[in-house]
Amino acid sequence: MRSIHWCLSLLLNVCVLLSIVPAQSPSGRTKTPSYAPYDDVARDFDPVWSPDGKQIMYVRFNNDTGDQLHLIGADGGRSKRLFNDKFIYGHPSWSPDGKLIAFSSNRSGQFQIWTAKPDGTNPVQLTSIRADYMGEPRWSPDGKNLAFVSFPGPRIWITSLAEREPTPFANGQSPAWSPDGKRIAYTSAFLTSASVTIKAVSGQYTTRLQTSATEYLGAGVPQTVDWSRDGKRLLCTKLIEGAWQATVINIEDDRVELTSAVSGSVFFPRWSPDGKQIVFSFEDAGHPPSIQISNLAFADRKEVTKPHGFTTAQLIRYKSADGLEVPSFLYSSAKHVRRKRPAIIWLHGGPGGMSGNKFDAPIQYFVDQGFIVLAPNYRSSGGFGKALAQLGNSPEKIIDDIAAGAAYLKGLPQVDGSRVGVIGFSLGGLITLMTIAQRPEVFAAAVEFSGPSNLVSLYRDFPASRMILRFALGATLEEKPETYRAASPVNFVERIETPILIIHGDDDELVPISQGVEMAEALKSMQKDYELMKIERGDHALRGKMVEAMEGAMRFLSTRLNSP
Repeated sequence: MRSIHWCLSLLLNVCVLLSIVPAQSPSGRTKTPSYAPYDDVARDFDPVWSPDGKQIMYVRFNNDTGDQLHLIGADGGRSKRLFNDKFIYGHPSWSPDGKLIAFSSNRSGQFQIWTAKPDGTNPVQLTSIRADYMGEPRWSPDGKNLAFVSFPGPRIWITSLAEREPTPFANGQSPAWSPDGKRIAYTSAFLTSASVTIKAVSGQYTTRLQTSATEYLGAGVPQTVDWSRDGKRLLCTKLIEGAWQATVINIEDDRVELTSAVSGSVFFPRWSPDGKQIVFSFEDAGHPPSIQISNLAFADRKEVTKPHGFTTAQLIRYKSADGLEVPSFLYSSAKHVRRKRPAIIWLHGGPGGMSGNKFDAPIQYFVDQGFIVLAPNYRSSGGFGKALAQLGNSPEKIIDDIAAGAAYLKGLPQVDGSRVGVIGFSLGGLITLMTIAQRPEVFAAAVEFSGPSNLVSLYRDFPASRMILRFALGATLEEKPETYRAASPVNFVERIETPILIIHGDDDELVPISQGVEMAEALKSMQKDYELMKIERGDHALRGKMVEAMEGAMRFLSTRLNSP
């Protein structure tokens, strides 16, 4: 599945710097700063070596072109885009002899696996499977077969280049062939955990590596796998303290030999052909993803592609009401240190989601306009251990976590305690609504994106939601109706005193817009201070619609929190 990462070109550097200064309208009123430069930031990811180790092919995403394949020398320099058309390209893989590449593309109208020459000429469609998305092609060592992944699933397939008749192999993703071609390692996830499995191509045996187990974020980037050239070790990724780190696992002993300890997140690590170096995509809170190379100890890192620097974040921990420490990332730009500023609690989606050491363009948009932002990992968050990640926590405990975060912000000398707001996405949107209903004194303004408001009607009218609701609440609606009602903020509208903006896409297939409308109607009936912003053709993540959505949130919070 395509993942989301960020990088910045020279032209966009100028645009971002200009956007930091609020524009003035002819009447003298301050205009809402443009989010477009942040939305257009590029991201570089999924790098693969050429067989001779001299070049690296990777995926670059930006809003104008979508995912595109780029080629660059291992020593850096100027990159070359392979295809100059309107289609999307991703998941490059180099054939062992270096004569072909395999990749995913929608050239035929839907995503399939293709091959081409490394310069992008002679593209040939390899598969014709009906699926929502297909990607992650990987060559067998003899160059005669490809393993790839289809979604939904995910499901791994194997096809020969000669016969082109794919056969299903396993449920999982990130397939990687052993050097002898007899085994495939891949990742398999269940709910909020994932691990690496090794399966014989013949299907005779399967082994799961216990030391590979890691928390898994369904909306994030899963583990990736790459074999060492001697076939004795696997290069994987693992969530540690809110960041993805690379790990080297000894297969025979099921033992971790090495774990990177970089200040940031490592994605898609792969060994060089000679086994002496590793290429990967790196990002942290203040830098969009870029392609980097390092030695096996992850020292002497070299940037192959150059990212632009934004405001970095500090990992802090504050205590909730019961003493639980809540790991959080605090963003505060040094450009606005001479005055008290408004602040925002930033609530990620989930369950199992997290605020981690990775780049987040919307957060940077608000930080550049003078807001201090705290992104907490409240109960049910992944990335910081099982105690924090476990589900089934009472809504009151989660609300305690959020309220304690607001108290932490209000205690900072640079924060104006009367101007603290909250933004929540999906599950974070639900928690935003719950918090302002149960603790109306905590926040001066609130914005919620794509959040549910009535879990009873969501379960009853939207069958696709039932599995995740059963998982999160531990029961069906029929088994525990009161649990569903107690977790539905639409039932507590009379308590809400906080001005709120509801932002919801009308093409949301995960949380239907009827949830936002239902909440808005309840607020209207009680004459509460609210706005409903419907995003036309917006899905749950508001892909392609973030400029409209973020500028709406900025307008609302700047007004309600009296931001400069």
